[in-house]
Amino acid sequence: MVTVAQVLDVVAESLGCTIDVRAMQAEDALLGALPELDSIGIVGLITALESRFNIQFEDDDLDAEVFATVASLQTHINARVEPS
Repeated sequence: MVTVAQVLDVVAESLGCTIDVRAMQAEDALLGALPELDSIGIVGLITALESRFNIQFEDDDLDAEVFATVASLQTHINARVEPS
């Protein structure tokens, strides 16, 4: 299971945020809260998440609801991670 901390590590590393992303909580907003999470930022974040967690985002996954909060992104990732 991918944790909130693991998701936030990828967000921080891929976006190079000006705020301390690692201090965010699960219920905190991503879209609209991080200026770096624009259309280009989302592409970079998706690439980093796919690489780190060995998952694949599908076209249907590219929805604002997936990136709305830390928890919604974590839930989406965990639904795609192969159980070990």
